[in-house]
Amino acid sequence: MKPDMGIYYELLDQIAATEPSLSFLSKEWLKVDEWRNIARSKALELLAFNPSEVPLNSRVESTEEKEGLVREEISYDMPYGPRTHGFFLYPREHQKKLPAVLALHDHGSFFYFGKEKIVGIDNEPKIFTRF
Repeated sequence: MKPDMGIYYELLDQIAATEPSLSFLSKEWLKVDEWRNIARSKALELLAFNPSEVPLNSRVESTEEKEGLVREEISYDMPYGPRTHGFFLYPREHQKKLPAVLALHDHGSFFYFGKEKIVGIDNEPKIFTRF
């Protein structure tokens, strides 16, 4: 028995049968720079988002090391709104470039904290444990 997808069966079948054209994993992209420029342009087009260019003015606000992991609180300017804060984590002992993971914070109906819920901060509020 198929799950109840209502009127969407045909659309979902079409999507499933089509290789994503802007996936870097598709075989048509041989050069990462070419893919990056086209994919970024398409993403911004679909988001209807065309921010003005501004200098990042990035800063490391604080640095802490615990159990071989360095956590830097960083901040940078955006073309709109207040200065943005985030965390940058990396192992203390490393010799070369490292792979990266971009973790976008969630709110999960708990809007006061975002990035702090996935990084682990000192004196973490007890509500994080429950969350």
